[in-house]
Amino acid sequence: VGDTFGTSVALQGDTALIGSPGDSTGGVSAGSVYVYARDRESWLERGAFFGSAALILDAFGKSVSISGDTAVVGASGRDKAYAFLACGIVQPYGMDNTITLHQVLPPPGQRSALADEDILAYESALKAFIDGDWSAAFEQLHEVPTEDQAKDFLTVYIAQHNRTPPDDWQGFIALKQK
Repeated sequence: VGDTFGTSVALQGDTALIGSPGDSTGGVSAGSVYVYARDRESWLERGAFFGSAALILDAFGKSVSISGDTAVVGASGRDKAYAFLACGIVQPYGMDNTITLHQVLPPPGQRSALADEDILAYESALKAFIDGDWSAAFEQLHEVPTEDQAKDFLTVYIAQHNRTPPDDWQGFIALKQK
């Protein structure tokens, strides 16, 4: 009964995904998945994925899994699974916390401009970017097809900074305005 928060849980390192397939925030039982990160002794909510009104009774969040930078969320109401690939970390203007941005990957079998090798190249480039090796990230991003808009954003951001992270680089993009 209720939003069924905790129906599914996936842990990897200091990250937890918690499914709530009965959540009606996006539509009746459209579902949701909450992202938590361990901060020393406690767990803090870092974000959420919500089912939409188009997914009424979808039960998004019935199952969850996480591996590396990819999260997979099952939606038993439609016998589908959705994969989310981390595409960057930002600190919104005026906030102390950071947010990991994700893009939805097409379901298996559905036509996509991104092959598995492209996703691996992007993940490698993102890791180099976060680690401060922007020259390597820039080169690796050029292995990803031009259809990937997350690639475009990071490539431009790196180029605008002459492939060199700021002296105070902490692994995320601090947004300077709303």
